[in-house]
Amino acid sequence: AQASEIDARMAGVAIYPYGVPGLDSASPECGGDPVPRLVPGAAPGQITVVTGVSGSGKSTYLAHLVLGLARQRRRVLYGAWEMTSGMSLELLACLSLGFSRTAVLLGKLTKTQRDQLVVTMEAISRWVRFMDNPFRGRRKRKDASNEANLDLLGGYIADSGADVFVGDLFERAFVSTEPEAEKLALYHAQEM
Repeated sequence: AQASEIDARMAGVAIYPYGVPGLDSASPECGGDPVPRLVPGAAPGQITVVTGVSGSGKSTYLAHLVLGLARQRRRVLYGAWEMTSGMSLELLACLSLGFSRTAVLLGKLTKTQRDQLVVTMEAISRWVRFMDNPFRGRRKRKDASNEANLDLLGGYIADSGADVFVGDLFERAFVSTEPEAEKLALYHAQEM
């Protein structure tokens, strides 16, 4: 069994890229062949946690990941719990087209740019679906716990048929965000 895993890795099957240059492999300028930076990366059943201080660009970084996965035709369920689904889709399209987010927010677009933005959002939405936070306003239930919420979330993810779930502000699914409770919740999510 282990030999077949080694054979799969030799054939490149074990590498699950995010589709983001510089993230999926080390720079070839470093010499030799590019080496994957995040192994196993976006492998089925694995969790990647992105963390940083407020305003450090986590949501934009996640948008790049989602866009890279969509370009690989991987179905993504995006829990965009910080921005609205529409704004997140707009951000994905801006990144894809290289448009200034500020120009789009201020409506400083030509008709051609507006049409490109709409067509790109439609193309992205074939691979990316959005999920509202199902726990908003439900944290006071007597039976609420991190584990119960994650089990419910796991059901939603399975029902969606997604290849990948991305939770922007995933902690909003937690009842308790104490460090130990959060760590146990992530272990529970990994087991799922």
